[in-house]
Amino acid sequence: MVPQLLRVSGARAVALAVLLATLPAGAAAADVNRIVLRVNDEIATLWEFEQRRGSRIREIQRADLPPERRQRLLADVGAQTMREMYEELLVLSRADQLDIEISDREVAAAVARTKTQFGIEADEEFRAALASSGMTIDDLGEQMRRNLLIRDVMGREVQQRIELEDEDLRRYYRDHPDEFSRPRRLQVREVVIPDTAGSEEVLAELALEARSALLAGAEGSERLAELAADGRATGPLELGWVERGDLEPALEREIWDLQPGAVSAPITARGGRHVVEVVAEEAARLQPFVDVQDAIRDKLRAARYEEELANFLAELEDNSYVVQDLPPEAAGFRVAGGRDRRDETSAFGMVPEEALEDVAEDGSEPESGASEPPE
Repeated sequence: MVPQLLRVSGARAVALAVLLATLPAGAAAADVNRIVLRVNDEIATLWEFEQRRGSRIREIQRADLPPERRQRLLADVGAQTMREMYEELLVLSRADQLDIEISDREVAAAVARTKTQFGIEADEEFRAALASSGMTIDDLGEQMRRNLLIRDVMGREVQQRIELEDEDLRRYYRDHPDEFSRPRRLQVREVVIPDTAGSEEVLAELALEARSALLAGAEGSERLAELAADGRATGPLELGWVERGDLEPALEREIWDLQPGAVSAPITARGGRHVVEVVAEEAARLQPFVDVQDAIRDKLRAARYEEELANFLAELEDNSYVVQDLPPEAAGFRVAGGRDRRDETSAFGMVPEEALEDVAEDGSEPESGASEPPE
């Protein structure tokens, strides 16, 4: 989804004053607050770009990423940040054209939901949490208002384009049987004799005793409980349903061909001697269509949404008046629109997406080819 944009507001004036106070001598306020991008009547400033870019850099640096991917994301962070802001301006401009309004009640509900998502009850604690991210309650409210505007536009202009018939789902099911084939799996439980229980001879004796108790079924449960009570065994531990690759190789080799009710010989593996019981078996099978149709619908809808969103943004772009005065770091942001969104690190994780649930309704000359501003 296109993320939110923080436009200049009264609440931003204080933050901007703080920022200006920290600038090197000679830095001009006009330059910090100059407009770097205009889409119809919506604008983004250099200050906003730098704030968003900084947040995105910090999130990339915090993320657990392979070094090459981190470097690739950091190298492209300026263009991706400006692209993100550009898409927001396109959608916010469309919201203006559609005369969409978000009520104060909706904003207040979204802010309250955000507070709940953070697990915060006291207002002062909430303000302090926001302040640590450089925000105020008013900032959050403005951000939520824009989120709700964008969500409303997406519902009207993108979601309504997505149509899926039952035959679409069945066709995908027929064409991708491997996705819905469930391999053979076993339901297992185990008793472990820890290495700390004694000598090699003692471990071997206890493992055989635990095996006999498992084979005895209910009659052996009392003995297993005694072994567990004095620390000579752990379990029985219910491991549930497992497939190939879920267990340690040493365990899997010994149990995979066992039938339900069988108990393995003692197996030396991590932590001690393991005795594993196969409780039940489920043969490899193709899951019925009725069991997977909802998952197929969600997958196809997500893919169609990405396609329709790209088409929608391209339409808005073709019909918008765009003026840009970019910082060097944002060069090439229009080309960056072709990226795969799923491969990018979000820079707006501070406001939970869940906070919107249940409150939203379903300088330079213009670039060549840009239309005049809409009336």
